[in-house]
Amino acid sequence: MLKRSISLEQGEEQALIQNGTVTLYRRHEIIFTAGQPAQELHYILSGWVNVFKVNDQGRQVSVGLRYQGDFVGLSSFACNQERGSFGQAMMNSKIVSIPREKMHILFKTMPGLMSKFFCLMGTCLQDTQSNIVYFLSHQTDKRLILTLMNIACYLGQQAEDGKRLVNLTLSQEEMAHIVGCSRQTVNNVLTKLRHGQYIEMNGREIVAIYPERLAENYSEW
Repeated sequence: MLKRSISLEQGEEQALIQNGTVTLYRRHEIIFTAGQPAQELHYILSGWVNVFKVNDQGRQVSVGLRYQGDFVGLSSFACNQERGSFGQAMMNSKIVSIPREKMHILFKTMPGLMSKFFCLMGTCLQDTQSNIVYFLSHQTDKRLILTLMNIACYLGQQAEDGKRLVNLTLSQEEMAHIVGCSRQTVNNVLTKLRHGQYIEMNGREIVAIYPERLAENYSEW
């Protein structure tokens, strides 16, 4: 996956900061919960967020990952509805939260910002739909590989030999929730990827990903 082509300009991002509240959410901290009124719009200044639902069995089901430069909770905010999912910081993340009334003022004074807001909302909805279809159509190996490629794209720092440094501190249980499988399955796939030199690990932590190698050999999995 390529990074989204829509992004806010520095002045637009600064306007969000000036009209909102910037909060540092620690890893695993909940940003919002299902059932809450969507009276604030959240924008990721740094870090990344897992948006998930909880099924009838109490199991977390990821419905989308949001990264730096993404809005979180777009649809419920736009429709002025209660939130239908949870948002959780997956690493220490800096989030700016803008109240609804101030966001409406910004939309009136900055038409370009409103246009990007709706474009990003459409893009996120398309991503969610594509991921649902993809997850239903592919085995766990490919679902996990796609997730790792996205993480490398959005969070990784380019290094030599085409690898991207990520220092991914996700537990295998967390990764299982995101991908929709068992922890043992995640462990088996990561072991194969490490032996094939598609990823580098330090203990249980993924420290580097080779997205080009994964893409080149993707059909073989």
